[in-house]
Amino acid sequence: MRSGVVMAEWFTDEVRRVYAVLDETDDEREQRRLIEWIERKGGSVTARDVQQGCRWLRESGVAEMALNELVKVGCGRWEPNPSGRRG
Repeated sequence: MRSGVVMAEWFTDEVRRVYAVLDETDDEREQRRLIEWIERKGGSVTARDVQQGCRWLRESGVAEMALNELVKVGCGRWEPNPSGRRG
């Protein structure tokens, strides 16, 4: 009985997730794609990492703008990245 309840809860969560994805705007879809990409990279990236790793954000300045937008909506934060010996 408990396994049936667990499965029903899982299916309910999946239905909500799928409908949320189907209902998202183009901007929300791009943000989700970027967030998922960042999570696959361990949760911490630089604007340069994004520019090099995300084909859809390769134009100059676009990666940084996308990251700024994530910070603005509360899905990320900027952290200082001290330079190494080479600058």
